[in-house]
Amino acid sequence: MTGLEYKLMKSLEELNLKYIDLQNSKQMRVGRNVLSIKNAIKKLSFSEIILILKKRRGQKLIEKKYPGKRPGDNLKIEDRTKNICHIKSHARVVVYTCIVGGYDNLNDPIFANDGYDFFVFSDKKIVSNIWKNREIPQDIKRLKDNTLINRYLKMHPFDVFPEYDYAIYIDGNVSVISDLSPLICIADKGKTGFAMHKHVLRDCIYEEAEACILYGKGNKKRLKEQVDKYKQDKFPQNYGMLEATVIIFNLKNNECQTLMSKWWEEFLKSDSKRDQIALPYILWKNKYKISDVGCLGNNVYKNPKFQVESH
Repeated sequence: MTGLEYKLMKSLEELNLKYIDLQNSKQMRVGRNVLSIKNAIKKLSFSEIILILKKRRGQKLIEKKYPGKRPGDNLKIEDRTKNICHIKSHARVVVYTCIVGGYDNLNDPIFANDGYDFFVFSDKKIVSNIWKNREIPQDIKRLKDNTLINRYLKMHPFDVFPEYDYAIYIDGNVSVISDLSPLICIADKGKTGFAMHKHVLRDCIYEEAEACILYGKGNKKRLKEQVDKYKQDKFPQNYGMLEATVIIFNLKNNECQTLMSKWWEEFLKSDSKRDQIALPYILWKNKYKISDVGCLGNNVYKNPKFQVESH
């Protein structure tokens, strides 16, 4: 990267951080809540109104029970600089996402790395200058559940991109803003062959399960059964949690492939529809710590290289 390109990336990231701060301001959050209720009333959608109010009530209950836990910044500038690394120029990198059921609107990257391929798996054709449409394989379509299709593709880049060296999965509501190359080899810094952000708010799956139930996320009955099983298995509290919004994989790492397969099996077996709760348990069962996973930062929502829109 030339000096001019570096300055451009730095400016893009600084502007993005200012945009993120604006979006997270109290005034903007209140405005979005009011607008969502107003739109639901216009559509006479009582179910949407109830869901919005239920989520707000759940958020207040969680904040009351676990006070003081607030989202922090992603990484300090010195930590971001220290974390910078670069992969070999010949390494093949793919960035991919999966949008099924019209759940998200995909945005083109503001900056797309030269030589990186961008693919989207979707049940409809996506019009884009950068994202290339890739058909969902027939054996995956047979899952006949949008959540399962998305999670399978998220956890199995080895199956769909065997010709690449590294893969970056991003959720459909994530926009790429800046150069991704400094993040790639963080997948090799841990012992697991993949890298993720730490969970923005919680370090305990038991608290997370309670929050999901209060927010109306996932399958309540299955969530309770899942965490009860983990308690019986002596899975510890405050073991740590990770965000599955952005994941970087070393596709040549056998241990990474094994852990992803086990994560999928546990996610499927639990039937709770909450993949972030199953992953810490799988790491623990295989004698890994959260710190053994490459760390992309403390807060994916304040990573200057991305913008994460609310669902």
